[in-house]
Amino acid sequence: MKSYFQFKGAKIRYSLKGKGNAIVFVHGFLGCIDLWKDQITDLSRNFKTIALDLPGHGESESLGYLHSMEMQADLIMALLKQLKIRKVILVGHSMGGYVGLAFAEKYTDRLKALILVNTTAARDSKSRLKSRKQLIELLPKKRKQLLKSLVDSFFVIPTFKRRYLVKRYLQWANQCEVKGIAAAVRGMMERKEREIILKFAPYPYLIVAGKEDPIIPLKQSNAEANLNENSKLIVLEGTGHITPLERSFKLNSEIMKFLRENKLS
Repeated sequence: MKSYFQFKGAKIRYSLKGKGNAIVFVHGFLGCIDLWKDQITDLSRNFKTIALDLPGHGESESLGYLHSMEMQADLIMALLKQLKIRKVILVGHSMGGYVGLAFAEKYTDRLKALILVNTTAARDSKSRLKSRKQLIELLPKKRKQLLKSLVDSFFVIPTFKRRYLVKRYLQWANQCEVKGIAAAVRGMMERKEREIILKFAPYPYLIVAGKEDPIIPLKQSNAEANLNENSKLIVLEGTGHITPLERSFKLNSEIMKFLRENKLS
């Protein structure tokens, strides 16, 4: 069921399903609520699941030139206030993890746990910043080709369903307007390093890494999991950068296991 609310004059789409402890799902770059379809189906049996289209993605409107991670964290906070939800478990994928870390910094007391999937607390490398800048410059003229190339690079495992997953994610990417894509890229470029947030996190956190992820190095995920004794690292075989689709039911199982271990289910 589609629901909407207003944030700074923009219409934002969200979904709400289930009862129990609240879990907020935050999708990554070029994604949307539908990225979490399998997670919502499984976990809404035991939890209140909330997902949203970030600004400029899915059916949510853009909010200007730059979509900072902090602004998007404020958006999540505004939705929680509207839904009268005090504390949540937050699950962020890729860019959604950057937003989740910004939320963790600004609203620490609102978190019961943090789950980071195919993401990092580190800033962009110089080469990543350069490629993001080039993307913004080329988008107006080569949008279709750029999105196809980007989405194709997310899925590196040659499984029987790879073509289907690429096609599915590309449909979501093509929903995004050029200005929304560029605003998200600028937000990622200027984001802060937030390893210190994990080091001093007063809540448990789980890092889920894809063994073949071409974007987030496994070495980085391991280092971030070792920042705090109340953390856990899961490395999943047979997945690149889009674990919620590539290994959806295994991811669900690991999330449930982590939440049970921390008495949150």
